[in-house]
Amino acid sequence: MGTTQQEAACRALNGCTLVFLHIPKAAGATLRRILFRVYGRSACHWIKPSGAARLETMQELREMSPARKREMRVVTGHMHVGTLNGVLPQPVLRVTVLRDPAERVRSQYQYVRKLPEHPHFELAQAGFEAYAEASSPALDNLQTRLLAGGLRGDNRRPVDRAVTEVDLGRALENLGLFAAVGVQERFGEAVDAMGRLLRWSEVPRVDDAHVEDVPLEIDAPMRALLFERNRFDAVLHREAHLRQDKLEALADQHGVPLAGALGARG
Repeated sequence: MGTTQQEAACRALNGCTLVFLHIPKAAGATLRRILFRVYGRSACHWIKPSGAARLETMQELREMSPARKREMRVVTGHMHVGTLNGVLPQPVLRVTVLRDPAERVRSQYQYVRKLPEHPHFELAQAGFEAYAEASSPALDNLQTRLLAGGLRGDNRRPVDRAVTEVDLGRALENLGLFAAVGVQERFGEAVDAMGRLLRWSEVPRVDDAHVEDVPLEIDAPMRALLFERNRFDAVLHREAHLRQDKLEALADQHGVPLAGALGARG
């Protein structure tokens, strides 16, 4: 996408910055590449996923001048919903993509077992059953953890404690503040709707949403175990399907700007 088209897409944000909460293994890398293309890499800030790079890129954003922060059309990264509270001076439009919780854990496993530097690499070598049953926030309602955390300034609450019905309620409430919510299983349709509502002059074709060439088969007992362990995420995933239905309906109305349609500033 050329410079003129990028400028037009930026103006469509109406003074807002798009904040993409990237849930791990939910097509986020694909959407990040699309956003970089649409808005231009220099107008996007990526909070990198782990270790020193994460701390460095988060600190870089915090230390930007207010003027430079306002130039950012997109901020994206693995973060909980309150991570950027007080960081950006301008209003934001929040977007995210959720995924079937059993498939998200399976995808995480297939990803981790190829990365020797990952902290769960050794665990993944023991097989999928051992990995899926391990004690880790990444495998236990992670989507609920990320969507429940910190929006009201409560950033001290640890993400590694047990998830509760109260957390699910907060996550559902917070999901209502997102301007656009999609699901990985309908990723192409979500990108198309988002692009039309944000006035992208060209909506990139989606050929791949980071799906493994040979996904691991999950038998019925294991799938049931994963859904029980991630039962709050399953509720959020169902809600995300409904939210995407609304997003697509708004896009079909032609010319409804995303900010005005869902009132998601803030």
